[in-house]
Amino acid sequence: MTLLHAARYNPAMRVVILAALLPEARAIARAFHWPRRFPGRFITREHITLGLIGPRATHLESVRALQPQALIMAGLAGALAPHLAVGNVVIHGACGSISALAHQVHRGTITSSPDIVATPSQKAALFLKTGALAVDMESAAAHNLARSLSIPFLAVRAISDTAAEPLDPQFLQLVDAHGRPRIGRALGRLAIHPTSLPGLIHLRRSTQLALSHLSATLVAILASGWPAQHPSPPHRPCV
Repeated sequence: MTLLHAARYNPAMRVVILAALLPEARAIARAFHWPRRFPGRFITREHITLGLIGPRATHLESVRALQPQALIMAGLAGALAPHLAVGNVVIHGACGSISALAHQVHRGTITSSPDIVATPSQKAALFLKTGALAVDMESAAAHNLARSLSIPFLAVRAISDTAAEPLDPQFLQLVDAHGRPRIGRALGRLAIHPTSLPGLIHLRRSTQLALSHLSATLVAILASGWPAQHPSPPHRPCV
């Protein structure tokens, strides 16, 4: 499905979808049948721009030059709410009803943290403090940009690790700053610690499932007519 076949999509609206990491951006591009290679930080098709802004929204300010009329921050997130499962999607913001999907979609707050929230105890403490369903590192900054431009905003995040799952710091070193796998390091870890193989397989499967559900949700949101068909209430900030 492309956006040209989305019956209620309004091509006059310039919507910018942002991703922090290259695997997220590539998964989104694949869902829209766009090229998966990025000649720069942005690619545009059918009045939709997909942008790669880097971890912690390093290149977010460059989005202003695109003059977006609506903004979506999309990617993976860690669950804070105990009921969320890997592959569930959380939407922060108003987008009305979307078509039925094969996975669960939850509406609620997404919080942002400057540091990785890795342990179940850290996740529980942040959930108690904020009441947010999920945590990422970029949505709050993207939301602040949208508010400064007075445009509609959504944060759309797919869960890649549950509230009860710890993130192994060693596994985090197996990807580079853009989220690309470091094959040499992974092979080296397996040679020294072969018992880590099940954990790596689980991480890969969780990531792939979450990216698939994220992409399907984004297609459904834009096919629903957002933002033209769903006037936004006053911004509820990412906390």
